[in-house]
Amino acid sequence: FKKGLYDKYGIRLAVAYQMAYQKVSDSLSDKDTAWGGWFQLEGAWTVLNRGKDNPGEIVVALDARHTINKSDNATTAKFYREFGSLWASVGGFLDWDLYPGILFWEQRLGKDMLVFRVGQQAPEMVLDFFRFGDARTQFSGTQQSFPASTIPYPAAGLGISARWFPIESSDLYLRGIVQDI
Repeated sequence: FKKGLYDKYGIRLAVAYQMAYQKVSDSLSDKDTAWGGWFQLEGAWTVLNRGKDNPGEIVVALDARHTINKSDNATTAKFYREFGSLWASVGGFLDWDLYPGILFWEQRLGKDMLVFRVGQQAPEMVLDFFRFGDARTQFSGTQQSFPASTIPYPAAGLGISARWFPIESSDLYLRGIVQDI
């Protein structure tokens, strides 16, 4: 289905839902558990040059996060305050309604030698991205899954970013972002 959708219309879709649950033996309040959920609907539409050089696409991610059974559970991202830690163990599971956290145009030039994005984006998508540890799927503390280059950890905002590979067939690249955070 997904391959046909891309081949016919240039559209890619993904849906993700993660939950995080924590329990401590003693806390500073009456809540010794935290349970949160994180929903994302992600999509991309290749508008220009699909299957050719220099493609351009619109990328969107709708994002919603919530505390499950709020009367009995603390908000997962803020739970560290209840048991005396300096760091959040699961930092991304906050509370907010569905909104377009990501909405940008991505243009690739010169066989992907230069890629730039303009629009609503998150700096962690550009700087220090580590594919085995992000705030939705990590099995480590927040200090390992949130990139140090973005502390304090900002929300998504309007900006422009670029990635440049100056030497073809090399892994050397430069990345940067200018953003309203």
